[in-house]
Amino acid sequence: MVLSITLLAAVYSSALPVPKIIIPHPAAGASFTLYGSFSPGGWGTTSSSISQPGPTLTVQPGESVSLTLFSADGRPHQFCVDYESTPDYVCQGSELATQSPMFTSSTAGTTFPFNAPTTPGTYTYFCTIHRSAMTGQFIVSATPPTPDFSISSNPTSMTVQQGSSVISTVTLTSLNGFSGPLTLSTNAQSSGLAWSLKPTAVTLTSGATVTSVLTVNASTTGPTGAYRPGGYEAVASQVGPYQAVVTATNGTLTHTATVTVNVTSSNANAPISGYLLDIGAAAIIAAIALIGILWYRGSRRRTKP
Repeated sequence: MVLSITLLAAVYSSALPVPKIIIPHPAAGASFTLYGSFSPGGWGTTSSSISQPGPTLTVQPGESVSLTLFSADGRPHQFCVDYESTPDYVCQGSELATQSPMFTSSTAGTTFPFNAPTTPGTYTYFCTIHRSAMTGQFIVSATPPTPDFSISSNPTSMTVQQGSSVISTVTLTSLNGFSGPLTLSTNAQSSGLAWSLKPTAVTLTSGATVTSVLTVNASTTGPTGAYRPGGYEAVASQVGPYQAVVTATNGTLTHTATVTVNVTSSNANAPISGYLLDIGAAAIIAAIALIGILWYRGSRRRTKP
């Protein structure tokens, strides 16, 4: 009994249709609608726009292409891409992968998917039935460059005197269609020298430029120096060259621009003669004081009994 039931189940199962395994494929990256016609000859995106050659089809290397094909004149046509540099209008070899089914309807489109070749180039599509009478360009373009941006400063080198400030304009430029927000920052500042950016956040659009301003301030504070009448002179401590590095960031994209800042002393042009005059005045005062002391002592001796 059990054996009979098992045999019946096996027979019933064998009579059932075998389920199809559907392998998913990526959605078409490029879709085109084409109407083919022998009279008038050529191709068009509509039945009323037939021309010879037909519209140019441009795709990316290896891209999935989907065609919707119509026969504008009701005659049979068949699409194919010719990979020869000089087309022979014969669909053969690797070109067979681009050969569509025959299509004859002007109202019901025939959908045909295929993958573009991975080698960039300009190829020819044609009708395998009417050959050179129905052609068009099939362009596989080079992979577009990665969107990016550049950063530059003007000027790239500046001189600032103690107690003064200077500015440099930082320009950010979109490259290869880049667009998005950018965050700007600078490296650590030096003692007695301060720099800042305004603004520190900008948004760059495709093909455009934006700017930010780097302001460098040089203070006059510092340790005391040589003695001068009235006190010690304050001398700046940060005289010399420095580098302000401006960094622009968007995600993993980072670029920098460097501005060299040469700080000069606020007393760099002070005449030395001023110090000599001060020293001379001090010597005269000391001499007068000495003469006064000697005169006083002499007058005391003369007045003694």
